[in-house]
Amino acid sequence: MGWCADSIECSPKEKDDDALTIFIDHPPYVAGVRDCTAAYYGAIRRARKTGARFRVFVQSNLGVVEVDDTMPLDRHPYERSQKVPWQEMITRYATTDIFCLTTPQSACLSAMEAVMCGAKLYVPNDFFGRPFIPRELLTPEIPFETFRPSEARLADMLCKEASRSVVLKTRSEDLVERHSWHLAAQRIHATLNEMK
Repeated sequence: MGWCADSIECSPKEKDDDALTIFIDHPPYVAGVRDCTAAYYGAIRRARKTGARFRVFVQSNLGVVEVDDTMPLDRHPYERSQKVPWQEMITRYATTDIFCLTTPQSACLSAMEAVMCGAKLYVPNDFFGRPFIPRELLTPEIPFETFRPSEARLADMLCKEASRSVVLKTRSEDLVERHSWHLAAQRIHATLNEMK
């Protein structure tokens, strides 16, 4: 079927202001999994000291909450039973500039939905230099940045992004053509026809 999302529901929306909007995906489902959330928190605090403007949201067991510099890092595993309703997540993604993957577990449909809504993916590399999303999925029409998790490196990346933040985001037509549910449905239909 491929890595696809609903291109009608998942579309960019105008933001309230030009502050860079960052969405940090949920923490790991279980303890012991690589988690880059702390690096994001530290980088955001560091970048804010330069005067860069951010709005930061995180998906947690309390729902989607806005993060400020005084908020402690929640190190509790993410409970799947605490999921936020899909439409609320899509509304949040629609104004997100950067979608931050926190663990290899967050490299799934939510990442593609955020991209379809016009967000750029921040994809950490694992200890071996491999991105949390397989390289073959990171095709040219997908806006992404891979990096070795480091507060200093992330802070530099965020400051550069903040200087280019806009109120109305866009997405490429190539993205819609190659990653929409319409295409996924065509692939499924073709596969079913081959099975006859």
